[in-house]
Amino acid sequence: MRVVGHATGGRPVGWSAAALLAGALLLPVLARAGDLPAEPAPITYVRACNAFGEGFLVVPGTDTCFELNGYIVAEWHVFGSDKASRQPGWYGNEDANVGYARYDFFSNSATNTEYGLLRTYAKVELVDTPPDGLVGTLKWAYIEFGGLTFGRKQSMFDFFTGNTYEDYFEPAWSDTQNTVAAYTARLGGGLAATLSIEDNLGRRDGIIGGGPDGGYGGARFPDLVGVLSAEGAWGTAQVMAALHEVRARQAAAGSQAGWALAAGTTLNVPFTGKGDQFTLQASIGQGALSYNATNPIGPGRGFAGADARVLGGDRLVLADIWAVGAEFDHNWTDKWVTELNGSWLDVDQAGRRFDFRNIDAQLNLSFAPVDDIKFTAEGEYKYIDRTKGQDGNAFVMMFILERDF
Repeated sequence: MRVVGHATGGRPVGWSAAALLAGALLLPVLARAGDLPAEPAPITYVRACNAFGEGFLVVPGTDTCFELNGYIVAEWHVFGSDKASRQPGWYGNEDANVGYARYDFFSNSATNTEYGLLRTYAKVELVDTPPDGLVGTLKWAYIEFGGLTFGRKQSMFDFFTGNTYEDYFEPAWSDTQNTVAAYTARLGGGLAATLSIEDNLGRRDGIIGGGPDGGYGGARFPDLVGVLSAEGAWGTAQVMAALHEVRARQAAAGSQAGWALAAGTTLNVPFTGKGDQFTLQASIGQGALSYNATNPIGPGRGFAGADARVLGGDRLVLADIWAVGAEFDHNWTDKWVTELNGSWLDVDQAGRRFDFRNIDAQLNLSFAPVDDIKFTAEGEYKYIDRTKGQDGNAFVMMFILERDF
């Protein structure tokens, strides 16, 4: 008869041997398991995002990249306008010496989705200038999704809006932020086409004789803007058109369709200097002055020009407008830059009393000793040629320090 022995505790010897064998086999496996990395913890810190350019960061826990930047500008203005211009100058009790500071803050986010790129932009401007004090303005707040754009932004009509500071006497071209609802189709080869519905209220320059509140009646239709643009190594170009309802407050005068057509191009001209550019832009229109000039100065104090005039209480006559502008940027060195703008504007109303022309010029010299800081001296001049009344000359000299971040 076979006798089976027992170990201490009553466990059969055969079971102990099996346990030892199993342990020997599992030791290498357990050792390798100890070398495996632990399950990664959720990312809770900000890291760089290079998918959309330099300066973008990733929002922790999301697929969204964002960018924050802006600039601070400190300026001092000295005016030399004459009395006939009705602009600030040394005559009378006009303020001829003014300083102010400005802070502009930008935010930009981007997310790739299964339906295309989703982006948002915002720009807030804070200006402190006497005697108004601190004034805040929401310049941009819009969303792009694929080819769609909704919100407040630069008008789709606007092509070149100037490289100089142009605080007072902006040349004759459109430079307007308003609410838009637009679609842009990318056609390939650098070509794009845009159709945009835009706020009518931000494009009103008044109706002479139309009654109170600028003479405009309530808006019934938004502005309609169409754009065809091209971009390449040579530069950029754009052709644009706009329809604008001009409706008089006086019901008998009714309404008419104002319009504007414009074309512009910015060319790279490296043969004059690295980074040099030349821009030429021209426009024509009826009853849509703001699409031709952002800051015209007309024949009377407080009167900058108008889209139309009401005659006889029941006849609405649109103004005829022509404008041409040009700009040249020259880089003397990587630290010294000169910018030159110039333009001509002609506004013809029904009757000669409200006709006028503007000639504008801006010239500056900037010095950037290190990245992101710039010292600038700029002169701005506007000649006001009135068909009726004395002509005027408006001038301002600006001294500017700008810090970008």
